Amino acid sequence: MLTARLLSALGFVILLSGVLTGCDTVTRKGDVNYVIHKTTFTFLPAVEGSSVSFPPIDLGYKHSITLRVRDLPTAIFPQFGYLDIPSLEDNRYIFTQPWRTAVLRVRLADVNGGTFYEDILRFNKWEGASQSGKSSSRRDAVVFLTPFQRTDWHGAKPQQTSYDVTFVVQQPSRRHTDRLRVGATRP
Repeated sequence: MLTARLLSALGFVILLSGVLTGCDTVTRKGDVNYVIHKTTFTFLPAVEGSSVSFPPIDLGYKHSITLRVRDLPTAIFPQFGYLDIPSLEDNRYIFTQPWRTAVLRVRLADVNGGTFYEDILRFNKWEGASQSGKSSSRRDAVVFLTPFQRTDWHGAKPQQTSYDVTFVVQQPSRRHTDRLRVGATRP
């Protein structure tokens, strides 16, 4: 019985490996990478998506970093921040986590320096969004960086395909190793 199940599962895996293939194409766009994700199914049309890959932001000390985003084929902005934390810190009702002291200013500016979005992210106001982390003992605390993809955003979405994004750590995390991964996907 176990052998039949094992062979059935193995056959399914072999079938999937022949049906599903994918690849990423990475192009440098200023200080960031523009990634085109393409997945092909043997019997269906290809599925394509894109994202922008930003370098991680150190939250452990006060500093500022400006990243140039240039000549994207469509307007894609930093949407989410992912902070790798121990699972025990994944609790919105506890405020003693070391990263809760962090304050991050996010500024988007056109290539001429004109600000078209700016906000301050206070990690002590984290709303509890999280996802699985890199291991069973880790979680990713998720924070919103810009509102343009949120369903409750009612303003016009900016159309800049070239812009500068500045991250200013105004108040650092008490844990010097905390780094925020920035995610940006095409809607």
